[in-house]
Amino acid sequence: MAESKESKGKAKSNLVLELQRTNALLYLMVILFVLFILTKNPIVGILAGLTFISIFIVDIMSGAEEHGWKEELIGIAKAAGVAIVFWILIIVLMDSSTPISGIVTCSMLPRYDRGDMILLHGIRNFSEINAPVIEMTEDEFAGIYGRENVACGQMGPLEYLCSQNCQRLKRDGSPLGTETLCAVGLGYKGQEIHENYSNDVIVYTPKPYGYNSPLQGMDIIHRVFAKIKVGDKYYFMTKGDNNPVFDSYWFSIIPEQDVKGKVVVRIPFLGYFKLFITPAFYAGMGVDPAGCEKIYERARI
Repeated sequence: MAESKESKGKAKSNLVLELQRTNALLYLMVILFVLFILTKNPIVGILAGLTFISIFIVDIMSGAEEHGWKEELIGIAKAAGVAIVFWILIIVLMDSSTPISGIVTCSMLPRYDRGDMILLHGIRNFSEINAPVIEMTEDEFAGIYGRENVACGQMGPLEYLCSQNCQRLKRDGSPLGTETLCAVGLGYKGQEIHENYSNDVIVYTPKPYGYNSPLQGMDIIHRVFAKIKVGDKYYFMTKGDNNPVFDSYWFSIIPEQDVKGKVVVRIPFLGYFKLFITPAFYAGMGVDPAGCEKIYERARI
């Protein structure tokens, strides 16, 4: 009986070392990852994620088999220290507390996709964010800030301009019908601002209107529609390119202190590795969230 347990343990040990030596899991993960990108099959995505996690587990177990757990734990601590120093260096270089992030929804389609990795740079001078400016007095701004907003129509001095002809398209470009109403512009004292995809994309932490939201504390990656200047401070009206309404429908207008940086580099697909270590990815069975199957076509009034 003792020999049987010993032989099973030895076989398990040999398997772990062989997986490490041949890089079989790494090759399997690459194959599954490519298949997932091509097919967007959620089962393949889960298998790719589990394989990705397994690589680290096997690496730790093989290290423990070769050098013992004490040496392996010391090695892990050293690697963690190097990673922390590297992360601090990136924070300093990019001047942002969140220099690297991943896109987890489809609110920025088709210019940014779920699974994209983005690099951020901090913002010292908020006047340099590329977006049109609306200058308001403190009294005017008090009429719209911190109040639950409307999707379309007048809100204090600001008018949310909407269209009844917002086309929806499938990912392949075929029509998917229209939305009843969608926001396409802002109006203020005769000034009209319309959607411009050359405006900067920023990352911020939202503040919902006095209720608990699943997005509370999460980073939002959306485009600046307009900057509102109140005295010497800036606030930002933002909107996902693929969303029918402004973010201010759900969240307070973004003050400059809540902005973590602006997007300077987009790297397709690498953001999925962030998703692979997120429990929500497996809780959702690897399926894309709602909205990923359709894209807004630009609309104007």
